[in-house]
Amino acid sequence: MVIAGYQKISLMDYPGLIASIVFLRGCDFMCPYCHNPELIPSEGEVILEEDLFAMLLENRKMLDGIVVTGGEPCLQPGLPEFLSRIKDYGFKIKLDTNGSEPEMLEFILKKGLADYVAMDIKASWKNYPKITPLDHAAEKVKKSLAVLSESKADREFRTTIFPGAHTMNDFILIAKELPAESKYFIQDIKLDKTYAKITAPSDFFAEDVVRELKGDFPELIIEYR
Repeated sequence: MVIAGYQKISLMDYPGLIASIVFLRGCDFMCPYCHNPELIPSEGEVILEEDLFAMLLENRKMLDGIVVTGGEPCLQPGLPEFLSRIKDYGFKIKLDTNGSEPEMLEFILKKGLADYVAMDIKASWKNYPKITPLDHAAEKVKKSLAVLSESKADREFRTTIFPGAHTMNDFILIAKELPAESKYFIQDIKLDKTYAKITAPSDFFAEDVVRELKGDFPELIIEYR
């Protein structure tokens, strides 16, 4: 596993649980607004897997779960074995993903290796090319959405508002695709650190989007962050 970072304690990243966060290196989307651009390259400083597990065991008594994020965790072929090892220590696992690897996501869910999955829906399907240069990104995310919709794992979906790429209609189209009773979080862009230089302000904010959507999609839990 190519482990790029570790956060000892988080009270916010795994809903209802005290968790550590493991950051895996490498991402295929290269979103302009990515706020972890240092994780996009597959090469760079790493933490040895044995050192990571030593830290997790050291903090074991205060932890309920582990958040595995990135980068894009599902790009790493050793991810199932890594998650299985975390499970062996009794931790619950939250997996963050962009949905670009539906086959890996399906395997992990079928094996029961993730208790909670947070998946980014970057845009309406037709607008995915505005966000990522990855070929066929929308088709891959559609497959991952179907896989996650059929899973018994807890789930949430989230979209970050990107100036120039999103209109209010994008969020309506996304919400229509989500399974009932899903959590859908709208996030404002963070301009303090991004993969590409972004200066244009958004035409609207997450709070505006949530206000617009809530009345039309009562079957979803829609909030802003």
